[in-house]
Amino acid sequence: MTMNVRTAEARPRSPSPAERMRAYRKRRRRGARSLWIQLDATAIGLLITKGYLEQGLRNDLSAIQFAINSFIDDALRE
Repeated sequence: MTMNVRTAEARPRSPSPAERMRAYRKRRRRGARSLWIQLDATAIGLLITKGYLEQGLRNDLSAIQFAINSFIDDALRE
């Protein structure tokens, strides 16, 4: 069975458990903490309205995470 080269290239490689643990420990040493939050469609819409998230990226978890981080950074610096 052969794999389509384009399909293989399109899939991002998942970090191994050891890589995730190293990244987690590095963030902890820097003082960063991870939290799980729930956002409804209204909150995501407000991130778009306020310019933190592009409309086309409303379902992209990485883009939402970046938007939330940017929003919190700005709010804390006011």
